[in-house]
Amino acid sequence: MRCALLVLCVVAWMYVDSSQAQRKNFRIPSRVELEVALNNPDTVDKALACIEGRPCHLPDTYAPLLRNLGPELIRRRECPARLCTPEQAREAKWLIVQIQKRYPRKFYATVNRLAARDPYF
Repeated sequence: MRCALLVLCVVAWMYVDSSQAQRKNFRIPSRVELEVALNNPDTVDKALACIEGRPCHLPDTYAPLLRNLGPELIRRRECPARLCTPEQAREAKWLIVQIQKRYPRKFYATVNRLAARDPYF
């Protein structure tokens, strides 16, 4: 289950409390950890479902972050500078590109669902 949470754990690094102007420090998963998570289609399914706002069966520590920040990450294809350090932004971009390459149907289905939900997507 831990590997399942690493797929979009990048989103967790991006979390910034609305009352704080500075970025929080988050543990950045290694490429090896991200690769393990990306190699599990169920993990990707759960994370994308959570981003779409559907039931995602992830722990409460990750689900709200994915629901709130995941759509912006998918829409921009990068982590906004106000939320991420340059290193985190680089890893987030790499992760999104990998999901897009490895799971194109799932990725674009998520993009389409988000666009249907938000006309300004």
